[in-house]
Amino acid sequence: THVGIEYEKARTIFEETLKGSNLEIEQIYAIENPTLEAAFGAEVLKLRNKFRHAPHLFKKTDWNMSRTTERTYTLNEFEKFVNRFPWNHGKEVPVIPCIHGTNEAAVWGICSSGFSSLATLDDGLYGRGMYFTTHAPYAAKYSAGEQMIFIISFIIPGNVFPVVEHPRASDSLKGKPNRVGYQSHFVLVDQNGFPPNRISEHKYDELVVFQESQVLPRYVIYAKKRSSISKVEKPSLNS
Repeated sequence: THVGIEYEKARTIFEETLKGSNLEIEQIYAIENPTLEAAFGAEVLKLRNKFRHAPHLFKKTDWNMSRTTERTYTLNEFEKFVNRFPWNHGKEVPVIPCIHGTNEAAVWGICSSGFSSLATLDDGLYGRGMYFTTHAPYAAKYSAGEQMIFIISFIIPGNVFPVVEHPRASDSLKGKPNRVGYQSHFVLVDQNGFPPNRISEHKYDELVVFQESQVLPRYVIYAKKRSSISKVEKPSLNS
């Protein structure tokens, strides 16, 4: 059935991001929002047109002007994730599923109206935008409580700027808009959300996008930590 297919899609995507964690799914809701879907589809077409006709403005390659080795590694890690999804093969404008951890008070408002209001809540360590990750255990930090809530969204990252700047450094991107010629920022981080001293020792990642039309909320997942102690049924007194 349609419901069964949507459940399997969401479960497959979510489990791809678990990376050996102890989270397990309790409930899955598929989100249909025609307004956000129309804006998302239009963004794909608009960005494709910009890349074809004005790459010098919208698809810059000056990311390699400094700390080239670290940025190259970061960008390669991002491209590995993009290429996991067959629908991206040969596409000028890839679409990737990413995760955002949230709470009961915010989740349905986001699904109804989009993520744009989140960009105004704080400066953001790697740019003033909307934050996502490819790792559910990392997103879980932002969903307090025994039951965790995640939104899986499809993202149009566009031209990605590989971030290696520490948010406490003088060249930090904290609170800043997207780099000119790029539509998103991608950074590899440790368990505390900062770039590790050795970039290859990263554990998680963060993706920052700057336009609401780059994001399409698709699934809401309620999850919990799997109990390490298996439950044993009590024997029936009638047996």
